Amino acid sequence: MTSSAVAGKGLSLTMGGNAIAEVTSIGDIGMDAETIDVTNEDSALNVKEFIGGMLDGGDIAIEGNLIVGNTNGQIAMWNALKARTVQTFVMTFPVAITASWTFTAVVTAFKTKQPMKDQLGFTAKLKVSGIPVLAIGASVDATTIAISVGTIVPAWAAAVYEYADAVVTGTASVTVTITDATAASITVYDSFTGGTTVCSSGVASAAQNLGAAGSITKLTITCTDTGKVPKIYVIWVVRA
Repeated sequence: MTSSAVAGKGLSLTMGGNAIAEVTSIGDIGMDAETIDVTNEDSALNVKEFIGGMLDGGDIAIEGNLIVGNTNGQIAMWNALKARTVQTFVMTFPVAITASWTFTAVVTAFKTKQPMKDQLGFTAKLKVSGIPVLAIGASVDATTIAISVGTIVPAWAAAVYEYADAVVTGTASVTVTITDATAASITVYDSFTGGTTVCSSGVASAAQNLGAAGSITKLTITCTDTGKVPKIYVIWVVRA
């Protein structure tokens, strides 16, 4: 029989919608249930009896290559540890699986690794708060995506997820309009400021700032249906 197993390469992890760069290992995600011993004098056949107790999402261990320029990912985890704040994480499986875990967690450890004969790295630990949500199946494609300045290339089409914008001149920002009536959440992230904005279907986004003349800004659009894996679109914008 041919196995249906899928290689783990291709996982991604975000915190607050921002990618944690160059992750090499993500630990187990799920839940364990405690049990309560309710054995009593009336228990039959001298057999112990149990009932279910509290659920616990446990700890998730993460490892990766150290990228100090990943200010909204790896460095943001370090800052979240110091602030002791609960964060929202999304772990997306490789595309062959079409599934993702969404969970809230507290960053309980962040350390750098500096071996003499190997690459610099980091380790982190997340303590899950609440119940992780396993989404299976993909969100529906957006109906249209348009940009306020220039023209995306190729022309918009369903199931095409990466575009280049014509060279932008005379402006330091653009807006993006996404039409996706089924999405429960639509966000746009720009690589220049590292900021994420929330959008509504059919309504122009807030201004997405572009880098200096000659630079390229990556706009990442995430459309998520309830209980489904997000559809992610990328537009590369070149500022003349």
